[in-house]
Amino acid sequence: MRIILLAAGRGERLWPLTSSKPKPLIPILCKPLLDWHLDAIRESLGESDLTLVIGYKGEMIESRLRELRVNRYELVVQDPPMGTGDAVRKALLKTGVQDEYVFLYYSDVFIYPQLIRGVIEKLVSKRPSILGVRVSDVSQLGELLVSNDDRLLGVREKTGETRPGVVNGGLMVLPSDELSDALSRIRLSPRGEYELTDALTMLADKLDINVVMIGEDDWSDIGTPWGYLEINRRVLGRMCGDKEECIINEGFLEQRGSNCIEGRAYIGGPVEIGPFAHLRGDNVLCGNNKVGFSTQLKSSVVLEGAKLPHLNYVGDSVVGSKVNLGAGAITANLRHDEKHIKSMLKGKLVSTGMKKLGSIIGDEARIGINASLLPGVKIGYRAWIGSGCIVDRDVPDYSLVKCRQEIEIEKREADNED
Repeated sequence: MRIILLAAGRGERLWPLTSSKPKPLIPILCKPLLDWHLDAIRESLGESDLTLVIGYKGEMIESRLRELRVNRYELVVQDPPMGTGDAVRKALLKTGVQDEYVFLYYSDVFIYPQLIRGVIEKLVSKRPSILGVRVSDVSQLGELLVSNDDRLLGVREKTGETRPGVVNGGLMVLPSDELSDALSRIRLSPRGEYELTDALTMLADKLDINVVMIGEDDWSDIGTPWGYLEINRRVLGRMCGDKEECIINEGFLEQRGSNCIEGRAYIGGPVEIGPFAHLRGDNVLCGNNKVGFSTQLKSSVVLEGAKLPHLNYVGDSVVGSKVNLGAGAITANLRHDEKHIKSMLKGKLVSTGMKKLGSIIGDEARIGINASLLPGVKIGYRAWIGSGCIVDRDVPDYSLVKCRQEIEIEKREADNED
């Protein structure tokens, strides 16, 4: 069976995490999302023929495949990006697949490791099939229309309606010939793209497509920076089970002096803590990190090479690779009115649905001493924040934030000397 992994998207809604890497290389518990997918495919289907559709920073994906020594794969470049329907059509034309089933796999979804093998095996056994996810809110995702006996009736694009329903889980097994025919007949959508969902609706009229159901607690769509933060916490929680205190040490944890580690932590590489550091909540540290003197880290993801060396507070935040926080730099994570934090997403201010959310700091940013980042603020790739600045808005990639203050120096009276 041919596997087609869709990995060409830019991941604009994940900015600034995708400024320096494509979405499939965003790490979950310090392991690139692509690696999770390849492991799942190998464990469920063995060494299968793999086609990856790449686009944005595709050379980084190709480099990762070589590092992993993946042998049987073929690359299809989607340039320009014209939607998921266009991506699958290009893959089918390049591979020349005929008269067999293909397994389509979206690279921006995550199914928990304990379940993914069973899900893939069930999809293959019930082919033609598609993964459906029962969710409490279908407003931001493509909705599957499903019959009482779990057959696909059609697909509805995002409606904006807040209500429960079933959404497209991003995995499906479909016959290549019928899929190619449907893709040849779809037209440009209002977004100017060729949508795979339009082809699925055509196929639903022609085939009995089984919908394999899972719950929303077992599946995640990696679509926003705060969603990315939450996925890491949930995966760590599942690995720790019922334990409230849990350290999963896949690297080397060096403690200097007295420190306090509470809650759960995943250590993905060498990490230096202390002296007098405090970790609480669910934290992920990916290696070559320093959580230094009198620094508190709470429920955050700290990517490889990031340093929090002196008197920092980082809460409910994502700290990108090779970021450095100056002494006294902090992230604020709570509004005074305790309402949900809002953040900018593709030019619009949206609710994150989280009462506590700090900052999302892009790779290689530099935060000056005593700088304060307000809740929901995002700092772009390689941006520099000046000392003492209070940052209340998003900062683009490669930006320099300067804060001006008036300094007045007056002559004072000389002290009386005996």
